[in-house]
This record gives sequence, C-alpha cells and structure tokens, in this order.
Amino acid sequence: MLIFKLFRRLALMRKSYLFTAICFVLGAVMAFGAADVYAGTTGKIQGVVRDAQTGETLPGANVVLEGTKRGATTDVNGYYVILLVDPGSYAMSASLIGYDSQRKTDVRVQSDFTSEVNFLVREAALQLGEMVVVAERPPVEPDRTTSKYVVGAEDIENVPMVRSASEFIELQAGVSVDGEVSIRAGDSEDTAYFVDGVRLSSTDHAGTRVYRDVNRSSIQEMTVITGGMEAEYGNAQAGVVSFVTREGGQSYSGMVDYQFQPSGQKHWGPNVYDSNMHRGNNQWENPEWIGETVTLPDGSSVPAHQRLDYTGNLGHFVEGNLSGPLTESLTFFASSKWRKEAAILPAADLTTPFNTNTNLKLAYTASPTIKFRAGGFYDKREGVNRGPEDGGLLDTRNDGKNLFMVVGAPAGRREDTDWLGWASITHSLSPKTFYEVRLSYSKSSRDTTGLPTGGGLAAPETSVTSDPTKDVAGFYTVFRQVVNWERFNRERLALKADLSSQVNKQNFVKTGFEVTRYNNWWQRYFSDSSSHRQVRWYSKTYEDIDFFPGQSTQGVNPIQWGAYLQDKIEFEGMIVNAGVRVDQLQAKEWVTDVQPYYGGKSPMWKSMTRNRNVPEIRAGSIEGLSPRLGISHPITSKSLIRFFFGKFKQMPNFQHLYRNEWRSESSLDTDLNGNGFLDPGERWNAFNANNARHHFANPRVPPEETTNFELGTDWNFVSDYVASVTAYYKSAGHQITNLQVEWQDPAARAYVAGQGGYSYGFINDTRGFEISLKKGFSNMFSFNLAYNLQWADRGGFSVPRSDNNVDSLFVARGHYWLEHTTDPTTGAEIPVPLSASDRESFGHNANNRIRIDDGGQDRLNSWAWIPWISHYAAEGYERWDGTLVTEHYNDDDRKYWERVNSDPNYPGTGEANILVRHNARSTGENDPDTLDRRAFGSFTFMFATPAQFGPWGGQALGNLRANAVYRVFTGTPFAFAGLLRGVDAFEYGPVHTRMDMNVEKQIGASTGATFTLAVEVYNLFNQKDIRQDVSSSGPFDDLDIDLDEKRWQQYGISGLEPTSADFKTYAGEVNDISNWMDRPRELNFSVRIRW
Repeated sequence: MLIFKLFRRLALMRKSYLFTAICFVLGAVMAFGAADVYAGTTGKIQGVVRDAQTGETLPGANVVLEGTKRGATTDVNGYYVILLVDPGSYAMSASLIGYDSQRKTDVRVQSDFTSEVNFLVREAALQLGEMVVVAERPPVEPDRTTSKYVVGAEDIENVPMVRSASEFIELQAGVSVDGEVSIRAGDSEDTAYFVDGVRLSSTDHAGTRVYRDVNRSSIQEMTVITGGMEAEYGNAQAGVVSFVTREGGQSYSGMVDYQFQPSGQKHWGPNVYDSNMHRGNNQWENPEWIGETVTLPDGSSVPAHQRLDYTGNLGHFVEGNLSGPLTESLTFFASSKWRKEAAILPAADLTTPFNTNTNLKLAYTASPTIKFRAGGFYDKREGVNRGPEDGGLLDTRNDGKNLFMVVGAPAGRREDTDWLGWASITHSLSPKTFYEVRLSYSKSSRDTTGLPTGGGLAAPETSVTSDPTKDVAGFYTVFRQVVNWERFNRERLALKADLSSQVNKQNFVKTGFEVTRYNNWWQRYFSDSSSHRQVRWYSKTYEDIDFFPGQSTQGVNPIQWGAYLQDKIEFEGMIVNAGVRVDQLQAKEWVTDVQPYYGGKSPMWKSMTRNRNVPEIRAGSIEGLSPRLGISHPITSKSLIRFFFGKFKQMPNFQHLYRNEWRSESSLDTDLNGNGFLDPGERWNAFNANNARHHFANPRVPPEETTNFELGTDWNFVSDYVASVTAYYKSAGHQITNLQVEWQDPAARAYVAGQGGYSYGFINDTRGFEISLKKGFSNMFSFNLAYNLQWADRGGFSVPRSDNNVDSLFVARGHYWLEHTTDPTTGAEIPVPLSASDRESFGHNANNRIRIDDGGQDRLNSWAWIPWISHYAAEGYERWDGTLVTEHYNDDDRKYWERVNSDPNYPGTGEANILVRHNARSTGENDPDTLDRRAFGSFTFMFATPAQFGPWGGQALGNLRANAVYRVFTGTPFAFAGLLRGVDAFEYGPVHTRMDMNVEKQIGASTGATFTLAVEVYNLFNQKDIRQDVSSSGPFDDLDIDLDEKRWQQYGISGLEPTSADFKTYAGEVNDISNWMDRPRELNFSVRIRW
C-alpha cells in the first residue's frame, strides 16, 4: 500500500533537502488529498444493518444518532459509518421502509476508537413494532494498537474523593503514583497535554508548571497514552494526556461539591514547635525566653519567639458547574473551583493563598454538517517568593531556625496566571469526510508583588540580601531582608487543522498540521547573601531585557510546526495504524555566539556588560522525523495481541536555546571612570565569571529522541473482567544535560575552565511490564487495578565537554585582547589591542595548541572537531602533521565574518579560525535512573447499591456508594556499600502504601435534584511508612536537616546512623516530623448537590 511505501522511504531519509521534500509532499497531501485529520477528541461508529430473518445486508437503511443531527445511510453492502461523534453514551436507531425499526441504548463512544454497532430489523408484516435493546460494547477494543486508557465522565463520578485531574492521571497504568505524574520513568515535560484538542505547551521553558488542573466536573473524557503514540501526537517522548470537556445539553443542569476539612495537626510527630529538630533550643518553660525581643535594622522591637497556631485552621473546597441551552442551537457549560486548605506545617500562609480555576465551553450547531465550538480556562494562583535556606521564608528549613520570623515572606509574593482561549469549526464535507480547524491563544505569566527591599524592578542589581537578624542565643532567625524574584510571560498563538476521511471500508486516513508562534521572555534576580548577586534571563536578543539601562523587554518568537499522515487500516483479522510525522522548531532569534568564543571566561568577554558586544549568530531550525507503526490482531472477539514501534522527537526547551546567566560575588558594581556614581555603561559590570560559572544556552541543540517498542495482549477472560498486559522497552537518546566548556587561552598556554552550557549528553533505557485489570460495574461493584514493574537506567558521557581553540589569525587580526580602557563619559569598557610582540607570541601558542589537540584526537577517538559550531577562515588551518585544511570553509563562514567585522563596537578585522571539539566518551555501565521506581501501582474499588435496596422499603441502603483508592510504590534507587558484595551497589528505598476511602449516601430521585452526603477518610489504616529522603515531593519539601540527621542507608538498612550523636541523644529520631510518608489519618466531610 502507498502508506507503507511512504512510511519506508521517510524512515530512510536523512538529508536536510529530503526533509524539505517531505514537508512539501505532506503539505500537498493536506491541501489536496482525500485524507483526514482529527485531534483525538471524537470517535467513530460503524456497523452493518441486516434482515433479522435471512441475515442479508440491507442497503438504504437509515441509522440515526439520537439527540444529535448526525446519521448515515447504509451502502450496497448494508454498511454505514458515522464520524465525528463526541465521546459519551448515546441511543441509536435503524429503520427501513417495510421494516420495523430497531433502537439501541447505552452506545458508548470513546475518542480515537471505533464503536461497532450492528442492527437486526424485522419485516413490518410481522407487526412486532420497534425493538429496543441495550448495546453491548465489546470489552476488548479490536482497534487498540497502543497502551491507551480511557476514563469517561461516569468513571470520574464514581471516585468522588479524587478531586484533581492529576490524581486521575496517576490512577492509570504506566503513571507513577508518587505525585510526579511520570509516565514510564519519563520527565514531566516529556508528556503532551491536550484540552479539547488544543496542545498545552510544556517545553517552552525549563521547569514549566505543566497545566493539567482541568476541573473534575468539566471532564467528559480523559485519555492517557503511556506508550505508542499515534503520528498525530508530536513533541513528546513519554506519553499523552488528553481531556475532552463537557458540553451543555438542551436542559439546564448543575452541581455543587463542597468538602469540609476539620482543624487539627496534619503531620506525624509532635507539634513542630516542640520537635526534637530544635535540639533543646526551644525553651518553652522559660518565661524570659518566651518574652525575649530583638531590634530590627529599622530600630523597631519585635518578639523573638512568636509561636503560630498552624493547627487551628479549617479547610474548604468548592467546585460547581452549570450548563444548558442559550438558544436551541447554542449551549454552554461552565465550571469553577476554589480551595482554602489549612497549611500542614508552619508557613508564611497558614491557609492556601487565593486560587481559582474556571472552565467555559460553548457549542453552536449551525447545521447538521457544521458545528462551532469555543472555550477555554482561566487559572490564577498566589504564592510567596522563596529565599535562601537561612531566613529566606518562614518554613521548616534550616532545622526549624526560620519558624519565628516576624516577616513570613521577606522576598515578597507572586501571582501566577494561566489562561487559554480557543475556537474551532467542524465541517462534514460528506458522510465519510470532515475537517476541523482550531485557533487558540494561551498565556502563562508570573509577576511579583510586595518586594520589601532594595531597588525593586527598576534597579534590581542594587538589591542584596542582608545578614540575618538572630535571637539573643544566635540560633533562630527572626528577620532578614531577602531578594529573590522571578517574572515571565509566555504567549502561544496556535493554528491546528485536521482532515479525516473514511476512504473505504478498510482505510480511515488522517492528516493534519499545527503551527505555533511563541512570544516568551523570562527574568530572575536573586541574592543569597550581602556579597552575592545572580541574574538569569532570556529575551529576543541578549540586550532586549529591562535589566539594561534604556532597554525594554521583548520576547523570543520561535515558530514550531508539525505535520502528520496516518492510515488506520481495518481488516477483519488485523488493524494497522501506520503513520509518519515531521516536526520543526524555527528558533531563528539572534543569540550570542558564546560557545566558540567562550564568552563567560575568555578575557575578551568575561562580564555581563562586555558580552553586549560579543558576536551573534542566528539560531537555526531544529527538526525531526518520526515514523510509527501499530498493529492489533484480534484472536477472538474477546482477546487480541498488539505491537507498536515508533520514534518520538521532542524539541529542546527555550532555556536550552536562549538562556543567559551571570553571577557577582560583590554587593556593588564598579565605578570604572571614577566620577563618583555608576553610569549606564557601568551597571552590571561586576557580574563576571572570574569566580563563578556562567551558564549559556546552545542554539544548536538537536531534538531529544526516544525509540519505543511494546508488545501487549488484551483479554476478556470471564464475564466483564478484562486484563491487559504489556511488555515495553524505550531507549531515549540525545537527552540534554549540562556541558562543560574549556577555553584554550593563547596567552595562558592552558585551559580556562568552568563555563557551563547545554548539550546532548546522556541516554535512558526503560524496560518493564504494565498490567491493567478492570471489572465493569455489575453485581454492585467494579474495580480497576494498575501496576508496573520496570527497570530504568541512565548512562552517557563521562563529562560532556567541548574545547575551543583559536589560531594565529584570530590573534593577529584583533579578535583577541587582554585589557580594556574606560569611556570617561559612559563608563563602558573599550578593548585595548595587543602589542605586535604579544600577537606573535600568542599566535604561536594558539597554533601549537591546535596541533597538539588535533594529534591527540587521532589517538583518542572519543574527541572530534565540530564543524557546525566552529568558524573557519579562507586560509584554512594546519593539522598536527602540517597538512593545511581548507575544505570546511564555506559561504556561511564568509557571511559570518563579514557580519562580525561590520559591527562598529567590535575591534577585530578579517577572518580567523575558531575550532570547537567535543568529547563523546561513554561512561560505560549505566546507573539506575533517578525517576525509576521498581514497582508502582494503584487499585480503585467501588461498591454501589441500587436506588431500592435493603430494609424500610429499600430506602435505608439504597443509593449507597463506597469507594477506595489504594496506592503503592517503591522508593527510588540509592547507592550503598554492600556488606556481602564488598562493592558499592544500588538498592531501592522502602515501599510505601496508602488507602483512602469514601462512603456516601444519595438522597433524592435520580431524575431530579439529588443531595449526597459523604465521609472521606485519608490514610484509612494510618499507614506510617518510613521516608527515604526528606526532600521527596510532598508537603515536607521545606524540611532540611544536617548531614548528621539524614536517613542512613547502608547494607539495605534505613535509619539514623548508630554512631550519630543525635541517635544517642534522641533515641533514634531527631527529625521526628518528616521521617514518614504522607500524613496521619484524616476525616473530612462533603456534600454534593445535583439538579
């Protein structure tokens, strides 16, 4: 078939001109082909209408999807197909003149799956009237070629105590249950998230908060793909999470869910103020100590030991929705939530700061073939800026020494907002072909408020963190002026177009493209002490940031696009999903060419202000090709085997491409011209790399890539029990890590070390088994078991490193200098050319070093020159054996040197050679990955009674529901000295389990308003499992303890080291607050009203 031929040829293409040809071909297919595309938000219904007596197929029969304006007419073979069906439960009917109609109810439709619904109609002469049957969805989806788990609105409603979308994601097989939301040991940004087909960016900034906080009550369907993504999904390596939100109906309905959390202590151990972590410095029996005061820098007097009542606050959670018609053709659905929970530990905020999340969706049916939708969300969260460990925030870090701070958030506060708006049109061109176009705009921003000290945002470099003000004993920090803030703005304008067509009974073809334009900037300034300042940012160019005098902040504007072609081929005994995808990121901005120039440490450019004149290069295009193939072979109607192979490419995040970072180890910049104040050219001049690392971005970083294999089986082995078992292997290469850059200095005849950057430098291998066991609801109960057993390890280069060599032309033509003079007016530094003797001496050193390093490469084949980063002169350079190399010089080098030399602020003239080489030596044996948990899983159980059940006319026990969620996971790997092995080895931390339970009673008719009361128990069995590491995720992130207190892990034993002084003094436990996972048993109450 054509798709297979195209698939094979695309897999073999590597050259850039072939990549361009691919893009052209796919563009032509999308513009003119009878193909399809859809964004994973709708499903398909197909089937055959037959004569109930003879079994013959019936052409011309009408099949109607009730409650919609959708339907189909059977062809000459009695076959019909209905595309573009929103997920949910439907009723359908089939009719034909001369026959009684047949109606089927409870027809379930899921995104990206085909629902098979066949009809048997009888001749009207039999006068049996309409026949109604309940549709039975096959327990095993015959077209499931990937590890895909679909959770519908009913499934979500059956677990009411799980109130966040993230928790629902974690209850699916393949997803960690430790709060990290990691799919098969992948990073959080390796997962792609979609809301109503709109991609939520997760790679446009390192450490981006991945938005997955869709309101629970607005979810119509959630799909989690843990392996084997189809070609329509790009820029992801781990998996996909897709939400389809609910639409309003033709009647008004609503819901309010309220949870009440009683006050009380919510952590293990004693009250924090009485904990052993204070080591006896908390003298609550001493009135003088309690009444002690300290004097602040402004002369005011404040209490030194003020105890907060952090256990006396109540918690509240409210979520509600409202939906219905605005007109006959226009409906709406709106939901919103708000929470105010009590702090678990003493903090600057004793209850959750302001937060709200609102979802809205409108749907307008213009005709049976055209539908418009629009929607979005708005999410706002307030929080505090966090400073250094000692006195940076009122928290439990620093052994509890910050607990008495009189200003809880000395670094000020912040406001985060995420919002998305989108609109789409869906148009059915024929019963078998439709297209969908989506336009979306999203924005994520952070701003800072209440900066308490220094120059603020106008002159941040004049602000430093003060020394802490201590109590009389010098133990507790009572006050500190702190500087630590961050601001960013990330805007994305995206267009996505998809075309889908059931070309024939066997081929459902999909094709589409998406393009996103970004407008992003980021800045951060912080100080850890009175002699430390640090700044980080990225912007359109190095200077387009308001840190510099007279400059305004402008964002980078890369463009990312992707296109795919996929064919779903459905035979009776085999379903094949074959596809290919191309992705490209046009980074395109002008960035400082700091890697070959070694801008942070070379004598020419070693300061933040000097770097304003460093040569620039335009970031290029980063592209990837991803072929994918999935096969499903139904063995019987209740079992199948499936296989998937695919390559996934993911673009580097914007920090890797554009980031700048400088550090100063002094509190003030230098008045170079001696006029008594800092001129504009002197601001930031003390931010240099003399005694600090300078991190820079790498605009040439290739995409990260993962190759995935999996083999699985699905089996409905009895009744409504369905088991899925998958064996998977994924190999991730080109994973980005820190890069060490060395500058071969011509004057020093030695390396200048310490520069930091980014490069691909490590690989990940993950192997494992994924098990899912589900029972549908019957006999008053259902359950879902998810479990993974896996091995994930990491390897890579011993020290990812590149060396930079310049030649004598570079020195002789003025590209190298050692000293600067100062402009008396502006304070700017001006390069001083080398003397003739220095040029000759330093040039000789430079050429000699190139010959030495070039000769060493032949002996150490882990080193290699990198021509796409290096810059060449037409004269060439000499290798170690005297051979003159000129073949690398090209037109790009000519243009580069012309641009560099045309800068009036640049002192050099002419062309030169800057040679960059890279170390590619592997470390050898891999180590366990930090995200690896050997085993993890969950078990969700529900028991529910019918409306009439038990005594007193069935009212006592009717509409009673109980559900429980059990989670289990092992610790992460750690190294220890093996007692028996005699060598260092790796073991996994202790196992953790937790059971949560909910019991509720519904009052009221199912067709009218209902009132539900519930009791929710967190940690039902009061499980107290030892914590492997106090810095693990969870409410105890703030706890920080000295080395003497750390959990001691050796010989497979976890605890305090027996020789520890704390062990002897406190009978084994000094950190008696956070040495255990989760929290003690909690009892909450909720009420839910529906109408």
